[in-house]
This record gives sequence, structure tokens and C-alpha cells, in this order.
Amino acid sequence: MKIAIGCVLNMAPAGHDWVVAFDLGGEVGEVVCPVVAWATVVRGHLKDGTTTTDARPAFLWDHQVWTEMDLIEHASGYTNFEIRAREIPGAAEARARQEALEEAIRPDSDPDGSSALDDFTR
Repeated sequence: MKIAIGCVLNMAPAGHDWVVAFDLGGEVGEVVCPVVAWATVVRGHLKDGTTTTDARPAFLWDHQVWTEMDLIEHASGYTNFEIRAREIPGAAEARARQEALEEAIRPDSDPDGSSALDDFTR
């Protein structure tokens, strides 16, 4: 069975830390959208009948889930398509708080670096 190029064969949920960005130009400019899934997209067909696929982001834009192939078909004027990790505001502060909490709950250790847990596991 020959499957059309651009078809999504399946999707797997994406973590909350990915976005795609693209430029629509004009007054709209850059659009940044959350990636909601990773989609297996048909990219081409070989002479022997096999289909080639690629894992691509599926993102939420204008109340719909899109892939880059959908943009090619419906918003052909877009430029600068980019997949990137989401910038999380306050990430450095949160990391510092996490490290402080981990330091506070670590077991007491002897001057040589061993802890009561090490004594138990020997």
C-alpha cells in the first residue's frame, strides 16, 4: 500500500520542554508553538516500494495540531522553521533551590566521605 508523503503514521506524546518557531512574515512575525507530540511522518518512497519516515514535531498552532509538512502545504510563505528547547523562566533559581534541598537531606557523612548508609551496605 502506498501512503501519501506527509501522512502521519503515529504519534507519541512529547515532554513539555520543546517548542517550534517559524516566521510568517508581515505583522505576524515569529510564531512560537508548543510541541505536543512526536509524529512519524512519511517522507518518501523507494523504488522497491518501501516507505521512508522521519520523526518530526507535532505542534499546537491556531487551535489545531500541525506538522512541518502541514505548514508546507497550507502556509507556504513561512521561513526559519526551528525546533528548540523551551526556555523556562526561573530555571537557574529552581535548580539552586533543588540543590539546596538535596544538600539538606543528604545523610551525615564522616570526614572521609563515607556515610552511615555506606556502613550499612558493607
